[in-house]
Amino acid sequence: MIKSASNFVFGFTVLSLLCLAKAEESNCVLKDAPNQCGAFCLSALHPVFDHHVKHHQQWASIAFLLNDTRVRLDKIQKDTQDRLEKIQNDTQTKLDKIQNDNRAMQSQLSAIMETLTALNTSIKTKEVISSNIQSGKFEQIGSRYFYIERNKTYSWDDAANKCLGMGGYLASFRNQEELDTIQPKLDANQEYWLGINNRANLDQFITVASGRPAKFLKWKSRQPRLSSFTSKRVIYMSNGEMGVGWSPIRCFFICQADNEV
Repeated sequence: MIKSASNFVFGFTVLSLLCLAKAEESNCVLKDAPNQCGAFCLSALHPVFDHHVKHHQQWASIAFLLNDTRVRLDKIQKDTQDRLEKIQNDTQTKLDKIQNDNRAMQSQLSAIMETLTALNTSIKTKEVISSNIQSGKFEQIGSRYFYIERNKTYSWDDAANKCLGMGGYLASFRNQEELDTIQPKLDANQEYWLGINNRANLDQFITVASGRPAKFLKWKSRQPRLSSFTSKRVIYMSNGEMGVGWSPIRCFFICQADNEV
């Protein structure tokens, strides 16, 4: 704009000088110089004015195009940014799903491996139990197989390990009928360790074979005597009744071949 104004002033000056020169050459006598020269110069400057107006219109058109282009570019940039964000969000969602699926698959594989390990252990245990049954260590008493230690006494923990070494567990009973079935094979004057304890929870007696609460308990008079000492939270049986004993004491014991009770 400044350049256009300068061109206009320069043009006006040049034309004014040309006007004066023409007047001198034609020996024109100027009676009213400002008006006469002004009219002549204005008529001579019409092309400059027209060029200036056209130039201004062109600049206005260019400015409009630039502004319109800027608006379009801003829209394209915003649309592109929105698409990129959507792609990133979709990709992240898919990655999260893949990771969750992988974790689920790993959990399933771990569960399968644990099951296979348990089955393998169970098979080996059953083989050991079958071998012990065939060798006469376990005997069928009622519908289940038991081993009764009558020769050597053990602490509760040693008795539990002894049963595990035979492929069984310290015993517990389903009901009074099972207890009545095994009782004639026991010495009424001896104490036998059973696979029941409340070491984990003072108010709950569980079996070592199943890890579940004992199905059947038949307490002696004034029993159970609960103690905060874990060594005094194991169960023994004598003469068909049960009591809470002190684990280091040495007693005979009864093993069971299964882990159902």
